[in-house]
Amino acid sequence: MTFKQISTDQLLRRNVVQLVQSTYEQTHKANPPATFDVNKWDHIVFNTDTLLEGSFLLTQGEKIIAFAMLHKTEKSKTLELGWHGSQTLDDIPSILLLTEQQIGYAKKHGFRYLEAEVDTTDPYFTSVLEAYPFSSEPAWVTYQKR
Repeated sequence: MTFKQISTDQLLRRNVVQLVQSTYEQTHKANPPATFDVNKWDHIVFNTDTLLEGSFLLTQGEKIIAFAMLHKTEKSKTLELGWHGSQTLDDIPSILLLTEQQIGYAKKHGFRYLEAEVDTTDPYFTSVLEAYPFSSEPAWVTYQKR
């Protein structure tokens, strides 16, 4: 399914927002994000730069198994692969399937480039990099002030 298809289904929308939030929090324990309520997370997930028809999720009934977000960029012919996640690390093959859907979406709509910002603390997206060996750019090293 696409994020657009579930955008008016309050239960599925809430479930995907909660999974995105928990995935983000799990993958950023070294540098925890600010605490936001579910409404703020909903705004982050369903933001205007999120391509709802190019962001995919796999469901089992009302349960979200995995998701893969896709975003607009300011660069011509370029999209950004956004957050990817799943209920468990065992569901990573589902993320790869959703990423394949995103690549197909980009091709179908005339985009030539995909870019992503990847944290080394994110096992979901590093699995995407293992499956699709994108060329890399110099890394940003970030620090947390204590």
